[in-house]
Amino acid sequence: MLPQLRSDPIRTFLDAADRYGDVVHLKAGPYHGFLLSDPADIKHVLQDNTRNYHRSPLYDRVRDGLGLPQRRLAQPAFHHQRLITMADAMADCTEQMLERWEHTASAGETIDVVAEMMALTQAIIVRTMFSTDLGVTAGIVNRTWPIINRRIGETFWSTKLETRLPLPANRRFRSALRELDTVVYRIIADRRQTRRDEPDCCRCFSRRATTRPGPA
Repeated sequence: MLPQLRSDPIRTFLDAADRYGDVVHLKAGPYHGFLLSDPADIKHVLQDNTRNYHRSPLYDRVRDGLGLPQRRLAQPAFHHQRLITMADAMADCTEQMLERWEHTASAGETIDVVAEMMALTQAIIVRTMFSTDLGVTAGIVNRTWPIINRRIGETFWSTKLETRLPLPANRRFRSALRELDTVVYRIIADRRQTRRDEPDCCRCFSRRATTRPGPA
């Protein structure tokens, strides 16, 4: 299924679920996995019995590509109680987007759903990760996030070699990550200096991070 997944992953998953049902065995190159469609099954795997399952190596590639901190350092930011707080921000951002859609639809104009979903994801990340006015750095986030998000999607089913080659797209991706790194560490440094306590993910990193990871 690798060629289909690389060309149109969403359609591939939808077709597989329609044809084979709620649990589908997938083989993509050397990888084997299962596609779950029933919400109860998904909850069982991701929440109720998560220790019994392991993530695909493809997720490790995303983690390595983004240069994410060690799991133990990042884990408090995604504690159950923090996720509940984040849900409010997610709902607020989604409601704002839907209000815009109402005005756009009333005017008989078209909506670019891909662009809207990327903008929604970015708005949620800014609210939940930073809880602050980014000021002049907002321009950096606005410029780099689409590059990072798009490249992750393009290379998710690619080989490691393809992601490491000095291709223009890979160089743009690495450059965008370095710029975004600058924003994040600037906020963390500000939190440490001012001792402000914000209910976001940077709160955990500013309290616990002792060394800065190397560039992605």
